[in-house]
Amino acid sequence: MYLTYRQDIDHGNYTKVFDASQYSADIPDTVDWRTSNAVTGIKTQGNCGASYAFSAVGALEGAWALAFGNLVTLSEQNIIDCSVPYGNYGCRGGNMYNAFQYIVANDGIDSSDSYPYSESQYSCRYSQDDNGAQMSGCVCISSGSEDDLQMALAYIGPLSVAVDASNNAFKVSQATF
Repeated sequence: MYLTYRQDIDHGNYTKVFDASQYSADIPDTVDWRTSNAVTGIKTQGNCGASYAFSAVGALEGAWALAFGNLVTLSEQNIIDCSVPYGNYGCRGGNMYNAFQYIVANDGIDSSDSYPYSESQYSCRYSQDDNGAQMSGCVCISSGSEDDLQMALAYIGPLSVAVDASNNAFKVSQATF
């Protein structure tokens, strides 16, 4: 249920590569984007394998809030239902880049209030009248670069990431009692 990230990435022409050289080399010890009103409350995906949608929406919510001073809770359901033509699989997994590609091509995403989460995939019900945010592109951080990841998180805002949880460090060992 949780391992739903798909690596079939088409970065398209809307993606730029993160350039850490334009930022201070000093990375703060701590960053809490809640104090800048750049993150919404905790959400749960339930039984729908849509971590990619939650990740993409969370990053866009933060970018929108930092750019416009208005934190809007956006619709993961909009991504689940409508980004399938861009390579995602609804509740069976997907990729944040495909979600971003959909939002760019669609000229936006609906708010969560207008397009609430339902833990299932349905046909697309996007309405331009309920648009909560738009984006024109995204920035990709080099895979494996912890320094770039820290720098982007500190200076850009909340990020959308996928974690390979197949490593044993992510597995819960069962103790015998």
